[in-house]
Amino acid sequence: MFGIGVLLLLAGCGVLSERAFGAGLVAGSGFGILFGLFAAFRLRAIEMTFVIRTDTGRFLSRLTMQLAAVGYHPERVVDEIRIFRPTLAAAVGAGRITVAVDGRDATVIGPSAPVREVVSFLASEITLARTSLVR
Repeated sequence: MFGIGVLLLLAGCGVLSERAFGAGLVAGSGFGILFGLFAAFRLRAIEMTFVIRTDTGRFLSRLTMQLAAVGYHPERVVDEIRIFRPTLAAAVGAGRITVAVDGRDATVIGPSAPVREVVSFLASEITLARTSLVR
């Protein structure tokens, strides 16, 4: 919004010609649409459920370390549910990641890109049961 306001101000002052203003408006709109589609694809919410094949404590430790590597840190633990929040660098439109562990079963819900990255890193310790988009 700020960028559009600056363009309108410059056009109103006669600094930008109508042609330059139109080209800037089209280029900016195109970039915004492409960036929005890219972000929507990477950050849509996903739910992955799997069976833990190793020790649950070891799994949670490695999960926490891998989440930290992609920019997520523990926010709080409630019973067997762990919530991780993104750091400022990872937070560009990203939401929290929630991990629920019930015995040997675990469910991870969060933005698609970081969740898939973490789960692929832990592939040797889990068996994927289900993946679905969250609505």
